[in-house]
Amino acid sequence: MKLLLYDACVYTQNDIMDVLQRMHIPFRNIVYKLKDTEHDEFFFYHFSKIIKEDTYDAVFSVNYYPIIAQICYKENIKYISWSYDSPLNIPNIEKTLGYATNFFFLFDRIEYKKYKNMGFDTVYHLPLGINGTRLGGIEISDLDRKKYTVDISFVGEIYDSLFSHLLAPLPEYDKGYIEALVAAQLNIYGYFFIDEMITDEWMEQINKAYRSLGQETPLKKHGLSAAIAKQVTHIERITLLGILSEIFKVRHYGRKTDPLLSKVDFAGTVNYYTEMPKVFRLSKINVNPTLKCIQSGIPLRALDILASKGFLL
Repeated sequence: MKLLLYDACVYTQNDIMDVLQRMHIPFRNIVYKLKDTEHDEFFFYHFSKIIKEDTYDAVFSVNYYPIIAQICYKENIKYISWSYDSPLNIPNIEKTLGYATNFFFLFDRIEYKKYKNMGFDTVYHLPLGINGTRLGGIEISDLDRKKYTVDISFVGEIYDSLFSHLLAPLPEYDKGYIEALVAAQLNIYGYFFIDEMITDEWMEQINKAYRSLGQETPLKKHGLSAAIAKQVTHIERITLLGILSEIFKVRHYGRKTDPLLSKVDFAGTVNYYTEMPKVFRLSKINVNPTLKCIQSGIPLRALDILASKGFLL
């Protein structure tokens, strides 16, 4: 077997290459930043050319790219993709997902069933994976112990979404309805019902309000759903960290903190490969409130914690 890898510089790419090397599976890795996941003439031409330069059994990418699906269908080569995003936010995915050359793996079983029920036989369920050899083999120094040891850690974003800006142009009824959806979803675990509550008629009503203010680009259903999910997750994470910080030493690693978390030690970002595993290993407890719209899958961060020999609550 020989694979052609597309590399969009995602977190897991290096781990995948490391595992392939240890399994003695030859591959070629192509790094390129797509300008458009559907249309990129330069990439289409050159990636097609690369496929023809050697005998590859399949093309592989982390996450699904419609343009690669198009190329693989044209060249009649298998396209294997493994997504760590949920829910998917891929415009016009239905146009290419049905190609017989596709083998698309989703880690959230409910999302997999959604596409399966739509008639796509090219989707499969596969939990996410991690490089246990790398994560489990991280060496800890005395300096690391001083730097990273803490009662409770959270590595991730607070999701300070543009929720208030999203609501601002809307009539009071629509604002109240969305706020009620957020409040209801906060009390329900294991089931994300927001998508069922967003109808096409309501989206048209919302976009009418935006158009009245000169916004021509319409808000899509998945965009509103994602914004609500992030707002719910934002509230959950703020609440959890705030309560815990009243009793324990809590540290948050991320790009941004929140004024409400005055008792939480904000430590900025950590490197995914060299620092994050040490944080997980040396924290007495790791917390990881999951993005609300992930319904049944175990997110990558949870697996990273466990593989780093950390305790996840």
